[in-house]
Amino acid sequence: MSAETAIAGDMASRFVEAMGNEKPPSISVSPGDRSGEALEIALKLWGYPVLAKEEQAPAKNPATEVTYGSTAFEDVVLVRLSTPEVTLTRAYRTSPAGAQPATPLAVTRHR
Repeated sequence: MSAETAIAGDMASRFVEAMGNEKPPSISVSPGDRSGEALEIALKLWGYPVLAKEEQAPAKNPATEVTYGSTAFEDVVLVRLSTPEVTLTRAYRTSPAGAQPATPLAVTRHR
């Protein structure tokens, strides 16, 4: 399993926990790079409706925009997943075998 896949899987599961019963009608993930694609797959596995890049959400049920990004330094990657409701941040140690959390999850609510 790649580090990107392991990190996206962990962040998706933490996102599901943070959102609780507030499941959005659809999600749009940006950016559309490999890590964003890994997050899209992980969210789909959790049952979240993720819009393809060319899809538009209906006007009455707009998609929740998920911004996902990472910054690498040596063997640590700082990852941030953000929506208008919540931001999740965590650092991971990477290796050829995947990735492991290096810090506790930081959750910030935007209400």
